[in-house]
Amino acid sequence: MRLITRRGGESFHIGDNFKVTVVSVRGNQVELNIGTLDESKSFRKWVSKFVTPKYRESFRIGDNINIKVVSVGDNMARLEIEAPEESKMHREETHERIQNL
Repeated sequence: MRLITRRGGESFHIGDNFKVTVVSVRGNQVELNIGTLDESKSFRKWVSKFVTPKYRESFRIGDNINIKVVSVGDNMARLEIEAPEESKMHREETHERIQNL
């Protein structure tokens, strides 16, 4: 289990195939954009889906990633992520630096 805090507009990556963006925080509800890479064609592109979990609600991404909203406030959400240990998790700014190495 890992905890990550992000403000509205900030993102983080789970492995190379999932990108989670906190779109907004309103009351006890968080709007998230879940992006996954579609590699079924000859090029890679992000496919997005919006979810709006409330405080203490959780949802799954794929077969083995669970995300739960553990706190909300001041346009900020704290998320608990359960993912396999081999799934690297990075904030967007860190992920971009790694990709540019």
